[in-house]
Amino acid sequence: MEYLPSGFIDVDNSEDYSKYANCLNLLNTLEFFKKYKNESHQLLELHNGLNVLDVGCGVGDDLIDMAEVVGPSGVVTGLDSSEILLKIAGEKIKNSNGNIKLVKGNALSLELDDQTFDRCKIDRTLQHISDPKKALIEMYRVLKPGGIMLAFDNDWETFMFSCGKKELVREVANYWCDSFASGWVGRYLYTFFKELGLKNIKVYPKTLVITDLEKSDEVFDLFQTIEHCMKKHIISDSEAKDLLDEMKEQDKSDRFFSSYTGFIAIGKKPAR
Repeated sequence: MEYLPSGFIDVDNSEDYSKYANCLNLLNTLEFFKKYKNESHQLLELHNGLNVLDVGCGVGDDLIDMAEVVGPSGVVTGLDSSEILLKIAGEKIKNSNGNIKLVKGNALSLELDDQTFDRCKIDRTLQHISDPKKALIEMYRVLKPGGIMLAFDNDWETFMFSCGKKELVREVANYWCDSFASGWVGRYLYTFFKELGLKNIKVYPKTLVITDLEKSDEVFDLFQTIEHCMKKHIISDSEAKDLLDEMKEQDKSDRFFSSYTGFIAIGKKPAR
């Protein structure tokens, strides 16, 4: 069965790519994601005529939003490693008025010229890359002097859900975190930006809270994570059942809670 943390690394070779597309579409409907994305675009100081790069553009919703701001004299380029997700993005942008380009590419080796873009953005993609700093180095290379770079990503060590059995919760949460190629990347964004030489760096924490068990499962793949832990003998069958029973009981009485924190990091490339 497809598993969100590891499966996003290679969507095109998955047995069921729809799980990943549906996940991205779902997240784009949630107020938390709408709000931080809107803030991200404001922090990028988008305006008419800019040339913008979005690395890991997924199904393309952000491209449409940014293209509306940079106008017909600007260009928004969306790059992704997945042909399937780019195809979905292509269908979405057909009805947009913006100037949008789609490019299949590898974040670790951008086939783009140096100092091409006024703005570079990457959103929840670094968590799926084993060498996230290398991707940021590539983005820095193609960013113009004086340009702005922004990354949003998660620190999955912050993932939590309510249950009285602390050790079991820790086992499940840690398994989820460690299933990402770079589950801790959120806490390193500031360090990476500093090491690149970006200036005026700011970091903004963003915390998502979900109090509905079904929605939490959709976002965090919670039930499958517990199943993985059980199959790998990290927790026993009876412990898995106890966890699920308690969460379902909490949900029935409107007491269930789950959460995680991601970080927006933004900085400016020094002018010549």
